[in-house]
Amino acid sequence: MHELNIESNFKDEIDKIWDASKFSDESIVKIIKNGYCAPTSVAKNALLFVGINPSLRKRDKKTRGERKFYTRNDIEGDPYFNKFIELEEKTKLHWTHIDLLFIRETKQESVEKMWDVSISREFLMAQLSISKRIIELAEPKIIVVSNAFARDLLGEKGKLFEFDFDNTLGTHKIVKHETLSGIPVFFTSMLTGQRALDKGSFERLAWHINFVREHIR
Repeated sequence: MHELNIESNFKDEIDKIWDASKFSDESIVKIIKNGYCAPTSVAKNALLFVGINPSLRKRDKKTRGERKFYTRNDIEGDPYFNKFIELEEKTKLHWTHIDLLFIRETKQESVEKMWDVSISREFLMAQLSISKRIIELAEPKIIVVSNAFARDLLGEKGKLFEFDFDNTLGTHKIVKHETLSGIPVFFTSMLTGQRALDKGSFERLAWHINFVREHIR
């Protein structure tokens, strides 16, 4: 499985965002002091799961402030990724994952409020610009976006990509893009947590991914 190394290709750019003097607003500095978190690499031509940002949970407090890259070995046993593994087993597609933002924040409402302030929106857009390039270089086979705000940032708000609904596949696809046009995209509810897909909806998602996979070969 070929991989795109995020740490070696984008660490310097992410550091420049964290070190930029223009992001000195008190609300942004508080976020910057939490450090950032991103996968060391993403698999290419894989089933790509897209989230919003890595949370800062109680057990992560000891790494608060770190500028951290993690491997799949580091997240082994983390319940958040269990459904990704299940879908890999059901679809026979190798899974990989990124968050659109690198900030460490547990409350999504806090992230959403940042979008409403011009300087903090610029801070988020700088991260989204990098995430867009990561997605492009990863050339995913299928994308699953399991967060409503992540959908907004990819489309209507952040305008990273354009999407259209494909009546044959029964899901969205990327359009008007030089390299990713036609890539199927599933916009779903969260796969884990209190608002996660119920068992029946999860089974339908697995079936639908398999259906799409057969039709894009």
